[in-house]
Amino acid sequence: MISSFVQGSVQSEEEVNVDVFVYFAVVCNEVVGLGDDGGGGLLQVEELLKEFDNVCTLRVRMPITGDLTTPRNFITKITRYEKVVNIPNSMTILDELLPISIEMAKRNLHGIWNFTNPGVVSHNEILEMYKKYVDPSFTYKNFTLEEQAKVIVAARSNNELDASKLHNEFPEMLSIKDSLIKYVFEPNKKVNTF
Repeated sequence: MISSFVQGSVQSEEEVNVDVFVYFAVVCNEVVGLGDDGGGGLLQVEELLKEFDNVCTLRVRMPITGDLTTPRNFITKITRYEKVVNIPNSMTILDELLPISIEMAKRNLHGIWNFTNPGVVSHNEILEMYKKYVDPSFTYKNFTLEEQAKVIVAARSNNELDASKLHNEFPEMLSIKDSLIKYVFEPNKKVNTF
């Protein structure tokens, strides 16, 4: 069984916009990095791999872990930004979904899977949870997509991926907001939330 993890976002079957594209295939206990580019290779690799019945491609979106010190954690990133956009997105809570990936391998599942928790959450909602559970003195500012476009190097995508296929296979999987509370904010709780 070959497993592959993809981080990015698919806007349509033909177009892909990825802020950070990291693609790994795990083959015989070896991790092989297959690319780090602006997204052009994502669909090409997916197209090649989808023909194999022993490949499971997991599309990861804005990965989040309970370790709020990790610089690659989406929450760590946005708490350090001067301004954020308030747009809902699909996201992946790794603490909950990585064990599911192991179960997927045990079940010999294959194909392309949107590997996100069901539902969407906005940057503001996450930062309000951060403020409620971790740091009540935390503040942030918003800006519009137009203002954001003037200060970033690469365009960003905001979208909701359909996680129903994954949720149907694993109905115990939590919604994005419930998973954030259980796996990220409750374990990092530093303030009384009553």
